[in-house]
Amino acid sequence: MTNRLAEEYDNIDMKLEKKQLIILVFLFTLSVTFSNVHFNWAAIAVDNHNNKQVIELKKNISLSSNATLQFYIEPVNKTYIYAFWFQPNNKMQVIFPQNSNTFDKNYIQAYKIPKFDSYYLDNQQGKHSIQLLASMERFEALDKLIKKYNKSSKNKKSKLVKDIQNIIKKIKRKNSGLASIGEKPIPIAGVFRTRSISNINQYATEVTAENFYSKKITLEIK
Repeated sequence: MTNRLAEEYDNIDMKLEKKQLIILVFLFTLSVTFSNVHFNWAAIAVDNHNNKQVIELKKNISLSSNATLQFYIEPVNKTYIYAFWFQPNNKMQVIFPQNSNTFDKNYIQAYKIPKFDSYYLDNQQGKHSIQLLASMERFEALDKLIKKYNKSSKNKKSKLVKDIQNIIKKIKRKNSGLASIGEKPIPIAGVFRTRSISNINQYATEVTAENFYSKKITLEIK
């Protein structure tokens, strides 16, 4: 009788230990999820024949000057995401954040950029680049330059583009030792035909990284 009770107590202890272990693993996974860079990203180019091409993070892309561009950004947790489209002749488009107060509110949601239209590549031949930065740390100096750029007149923007590029270089150098980046393949790659890109989120790449992520994509516009 005593041995049987001892066995039952042992079984109860083992079950409790297993439950505790499962809870600990769950809490650890949860903490990693919320402490690491995590977001979804997509960019799609559309030419004048309605051919749509997903711009993958792992490739440099050649596009026609009659194409349009649309972006999708979705923070999964409190990741600070910065995306810039650098163009010839010191021109630039801030893709994200478009408003200086974006990070001051609850910004964890999906963003289709532009919201109601697309960016046009007309008469913009040459080398372009898209620069993505993501971090668990907010880059205050970069935020200030973005705010200044958005408020500046056209003739002052060129100098600010160089300032922003210099800040980005410093940020990348500071975080150059960080690794462990994950980019899950997009469901559909290459060229496909459809009349709508309202479902752009279906072609997003899920990006995860430890504390910091940086990616530069080169676009050759012909």
